[in-house]
Amino acid sequence: MEERLQSIYKRYNDVLKPLVAEQEAKMQAFEEPLLLNLSLMFDYLSLAQSQKEEDQINHLLDKMNDMLDICISQSYMYIATAIKENIKQFDRHNNRRVQEGLRGGSFIGEYDKLKTKIREIDNRCKENKDDYLAHLDDYKASYEMCKEAERLIDSVNNTETLTQATKKSLFWKIFGFVVSIIGSALVGVILSKIFGR
Repeated sequence: MEERLQSIYKRYNDVLKPLVAEQEAKMQAFEEPLLLNLSLMFDYLSLAQSQKEEDQINHLLDKMNDMLDICISQSYMYIATAIKENIKQFDRHNNRRVQEGLRGGSFIGEYDKLKTKIREIDNRCKENKDDYLAHLDDYKASYEMCKEAERLIDSVNNTETLTQATKKSLFWKIFGFVVSIIGSALVGVILSKIFGR
C-alpha cells in the first residue's frame, strides 16, 4: 500500500498542485466540482487506510487514483477555458489585419494552427464531455496548446508591437480606399471618353 500511495502522492504534488495553483492565479476562483472531487479523493485515502483486506485497499486506492486523474483533467480543462477567453479577448481587440502584421507576418500562421488544433481537441471532448477520465489526454493536449497560444500572444502583446501593426493595418485600409477611389475615377473618365459625355 505504501508504494502505491507514494506514487499517487507524487502525482498529486508534481502534477495536480501546480495546476490548482495556476488555476487559482488565472481565475481567482476554485471551481466547486474540483473541490468536491479533491474531497472524494482524500475520502478514498481515509477509507483505504482503515481497511485490513488487501483487495479492498487496492480497490479504494484505484478509486483514489481515478479521482486524482479526474481532478487533473478538470484542472487542465478549467485553465484551458480561462486561456481561451484571453484568446477571444485578444482576437476582439486585434483584428485579423493587425494580427497579420505581427512578427513580420509569421505570427498569424502559427496562431491559426494553434487555434485550429485547440478547436479539434475541443470538438473531440464535446462527446461525453463529463467523462474526465476518458478525456484526460485530450484536456492535457488542449491545455498545452492553449499555453502555447498564450505564450505566442504574450510575445507580441505589447503596446509598441500592436501599435506598429495597427498603423500598418490602417495604412493598408487607407491605401485600399484611395486606390479604389482612383480606380473608380479612372473608370469614369475612360467611360466618359468612350461614350462621349
